[in-house]
Amino acid sequence: MAWAEAWFIDFRVLPQEARAKTILEAASGAQRSSRDPVTPQLEAVRNYFSNYPETIADFYSPMESPFASDDEDEDSRRDVTKLTPKEMQIQAAGCEALQLAWDTINSSGWKLEKESSHGDTVQSKLGSKGSKLYKLVGEVEIEPKILFDEMVYNFENMSKWNKAMTLSKIVQLLMFTIMDYYRLLIRATIMDCLQTIDSSTVVTIDSSTDVVYQVAAEGPGGIVTARDFVNVRHWKKIGDNWVSGGISVIHDDEPPQKSIVRGENGPGCWVFRPVEGTTKKCSFQWLLDTDLKGWIPQYVIDQALTHAMIDFMNCIRSYAPVIKGNTSEKYNFR
Repeated sequence: MAWAEAWFIDFRVLPQEARAKTILEAASGAQRSSRDPVTPQLEAVRNYFSNYPETIADFYSPMESPFASDDEDEDSRRDVTKLTPKEMQIQAAGCEALQLAWDTINSSGWKLEKESSHGDTVQSKLGSKGSKLYKLVGEVEIEPKILFDEMVYNFENMSKWNKAMTLSKIVQLLMFTIMDYYRLLIRATIMDCLQTIDSSTVVTIDSSTDVVYQVAAEGPGGIVTARDFVNVRHWKKIGDNWVSGGISVIHDDEPPQKSIVRGENGPGCWVFRPVEGTTKKCSFQWLLDTDLKGWIPQYVIDQALTHAMIDFMNCIRSYAPVIKGNTSEKYNFR
């Protein structure tokens, strides 16, 4: 039996792990084609699959561990719960939303909606699906990584300083095992989720994903009542920028409630950019694609959202000194 197990590891598991690595390298090196979104490299990946009758999805490591983890403790590995297919779909949605939002926020064609006394701007444009997108841009006196850490890792504290939010909590941290990683990679390839990969695409998948629940306060004058949202978030460093992207999802632990309207967010993101010439300043950007639901005139939505985004920037600016005073604090998920 021991010899059989050794044969299985040497001739089935390890070769298939090597193939998966080759597939990942092929995908991450792909370049976008201006005429055909399905790149030659992606076709090569598909052809690579077709050469093997067995599926790469059937290999496994005897002891699963969180992806990108060096923890060798057996007890910690027993605590890792493999993601369900539904959870993997949520994870994939977060990864894809980050990339879509990153592409959108860096695109052209934005029109100025509002500018504050601090120089913060809210711009808008129509998205590919006809929805109106909003982009906030403002600068704040704080290092980008410090602000990123506070707003992403310390998310549950946000309702204490962001007056537009009455509740913010983390519903679930989605932890990938190595096997989950390969499964999602294969699924993404088959479903053409890698069609838009270029040199800045995020292809590394790790535990930097969670599902959050938040309740937005009603707008000024009560014209827009309170809304709640359930979003998957995925965060990553792209170049010199820290980016947290997300999109609305359905989660069993947070079903819609009759007492509040459930809003729906399309792909959106926060971007924490360094300011040229200084390390002590952050250019904060927020891409918002939201459907507040209900019968609300567009001009009311425009006023409510632009006001809320400018207010959010003011809240960040007011809270920045407190964040800087707590920079020695260790966040739970760092």
